[in-house]
Amino acid sequence: MDLLNSMKNLTIKHLQNEGDQQFFKSIAADIDEIPTEIVLAEYTDKILLIVSQYQKIGSMLMIQKDQVHSPLGTDDIYTTKVIFGATGEEQQVAARYLAEAIKINKPLCIFINLKSYDIETVKACKDIILDLKQEKKVILINLDPANERISYDCDIDIRKLIVLEEVMDQYNLGPNGALLYCMKYLEENIDWLVDQIKGEHGTNFVFDLPGQVELYCHHDTIRNIFSKLNENGNLQLCVVHLVDSHHCSDAGKFIAALMLSLTAMLKIALPHINLLTKVDLLKKHMDKLEFGIDFYTEVLDLNYLLDSLDTDNFTNKYKKLNSALISIIEDYSLVSFQLVNMFKEESLMCVKNLVDKANGYVFKAEEGRHINSMLACAMGINEPNDVDNL
Repeated sequence: MDLLNSMKNLTIKHLQNEGDQQFFKSIAADIDEIPTEIVLAEYTDKILLIVSQYQKIGSMLMIQKDQVHSPLGTDDIYTTKVIFGATGEEQQVAARYLAEAIKINKPLCIFINLKSYDIETVKACKDIILDLKQEKKVILINLDPANERISYDCDIDIRKLIVLEEVMDQYNLGPNGALLYCMKYLEENIDWLVDQIKGEHGTNFVFDLPGQVELYCHHDTIRNIFSKLNENGNLQLCVVHLVDSHHCSDAGKFIAALMLSLTAMLKIALPHINLLTKVDLLKKHMDKLEFGIDFYTEVLDLNYLLDSLDTDNFTNKYKKLNSALISIIEDYSLVSFQLVNMFKEESLMCVKNLVDKANGYVFKAEEGRHINSMLACAMGINEPNDVDNL
């Protein structure tokens, strides 16, 4: 909180009114097992860089690059000025090193507060900062062995390792049994996948997985695959679970969707984002919803759903079971949903920001220019779920 409050006060006072923000990215990372927060922002007239391992911003320095012309050529001269705080020679050397590394072309306002200023720590900070400056590469990976008609250009395809139809023919299995066999085969040959993603530093990987729910609720294969990717591929993984929004129109289906989401979250044990998809269709049938959309996205008092189930002759027979399921969902209090419309870029950007935050970013990448919105994200305030804006 000290770091966030200081950022708010100092950024508003010294930077916000002096120029529009053009770029903002930040990340929380471990350097030699020490939590490190790095914030990089660029304005029209200066660059802001925060590097801290103390949850505080530390001393503030301003570094200016000038060019000196001589008969022998042009040299870059860096002038360092301490704005406030006590700085030692190590801090100033590290600050100048980072300024040179990111090739500043305007004044750099840097807050640096490290536990150690040894060369390895400073170089690690430099590498992270350079990654933040770059646009991340995206690699699409198809892990559905039954997906023979891929609607996108995938970079890695499981069907080059194993094909579901061939497994069905060879072992006389049905589609579900063959799918389980294929995923187990991938687990046992995970090096095939790890070898293809190694070395892709600063890359976003998008894994397209099969839709069969038993993989995420009853079997350990997917969890084991993710675990091995974490260990051997050095990845930060986040699960994005898609649920059709039409389930909201039926109380029984919505409870089933909640139980599926909760079971998958507990089974896979990774950062998890649940999305209600096809919101464009939901907007046409809002009159079929018994409650406002916030009731479904925030998963509010589910006991109200029991009244709806009582009116159905089929579900009324299982009132005690439904009540028990609702009690389990509310006791865990883990499930919530975000609305998404795949035809709107703003909606997809919202999902990307949620994934970034779940994967360790302090703030959303390329957040808006106002510090208040950045702080809201850091404090865990999610994007609003407004159907009219989707």
